[in-house]
Amino acid sequence: MIIKYPLVLPAVAFLLFMTGCSEPVDRMITAEGLAVTGELLRIEGSVVSFTGSSSVTLDRSSARIYLNEGTSERGTLSYSEGVFHVSSAQGSSSFKAEEIEMVVWSSPSSEAEVSLTVPAWDGWINSRIDVQEGDLITVTASGNVTMETGTCGPEGLEMYSTTTALVPGATNGQLVMRIAESPGVAVGAEWTGPAAGSGQLYFAVNLPVSSPESDDGGVFSVDVVRSSGPGPEVAVLYPAAG
Repeated sequence: MIIKYPLVLPAVAFLLFMTGCSEPVDRMITAEGLAVTGELLRIEGSVVSFTGSSSVTLDRSSARIYLNEGTSERGTLSYSEGVFHVSSAQGSSSFKAEEIEMVVWSSPSSEAEVSLTVPAWDGWINSRIDVQEGDLITVTASGNVTMETGTCGPEGLEMYSTTTALVPGATNGQLVMRIAESPGVAVGAEWTGPAAGSGQLYFAVNLPVSSPESDDGGVFSVDVVRSSGPGPEVAVLYPAAG
């Protein structure tokens, strides 16, 4: 699941007002807060070109793309004929425009990545990642945990939830997340969204707070990426098909 970032820049608000009643268009907000609209033609290195001879020259050719399915990838980006290509030391990937939620050009030094294990009965686990409000967080998780009511993956047990769980709105056994002491949110196997607050990031398996520790258990393996969200010195592209 992907949570769309709230657009707060004045230029973005004006852009949405102007285009809200027309056909969808590709939209880009530059690092200076300027809005560029039109049909995206190509991305070559650090140059992003639109119809009408409009182009934006960025200060870097690498970016992080956020997919509709809730994952993200970072690498050197190019685009032509409706397909985004991402190249990194880990290999190359290609995605159709309709698979992309947004593309963010920000400094790699602003990102942090960590892999951790989240045991079933250990409560909140500190990832040691610090986030600032508005940062983008991507989480992918795998594994299984076992409870009295059954065994499940990071999405939790469908049809089972309890008001005494760590996050009452999530299902039992689901991977959940919180920032500092803020209320937790349901995450599941794939999640991307903006940080709603600032502080360190915690993860847990959603189980009743009052439950005694059990011989049952298991762990989730969790990969987390924190990167800069839309804002000053960050360029963002919103493909119309996303």
